[in-house]
Amino acid sequence: MRQKTRSAPLVSIVTVAFNAGRTIEQTILSVLDQTYINIEYIIIDGGSTDETVSIIKKYGNKITKWITEPDNGISDAFNKGIKLTSGKLIGLLNADDWYEKDTVQKIVDNYTDDNTVICGNVKLYNNPFKYKIKKSTIKNIRSIMGIWHTGVFVPKNIYNEI
Repeated sequence: MRQKTRSAPLVSIVTVAFNAGRTIEQTILSVLDQTYINIEYIIIDGGSTDETVSIIKKYGNKITKWITEPDNGISDAFNKGIKLTSGKLIGLLNADDWYEKDTVQKIVDNYTDDNTVICGNVKLYNNPFKYKIKKSTIKNIRSIMGIWHTGVFVPKNIYNEI
């Protein structure tokens, strides 16, 4: 098991799931296999009826917290997860998405203060070999959603404020 350190900021990752049995294992492993070690991992399951919960239980000793109960949709699930976090930075990861092995390290390397939201690019796959890179941008934020939530890490104090 990875050794955690106090000198590096704790990063909380929240995964939301509902009937994600086909994809959640890859998501979980992408968090557990990060090169950055000071991670708190929280999974919020909306009461899945497929194999999702059994897959979560398989990794239960490596997941910080997880719950399974009905919710009122993805935003409610993310909000439940955010309330359970204790990290300085929070990342939101759907149960059919994954991080590259050094994603969290790159985020921490660019973390400067508790007032800065860090955005990265995301890859959208059409199939296992073909993808498009989508860049997060706040340009035109008033008219279009240009930030991909899977590529965003927000300081906890900002979530607390809003």
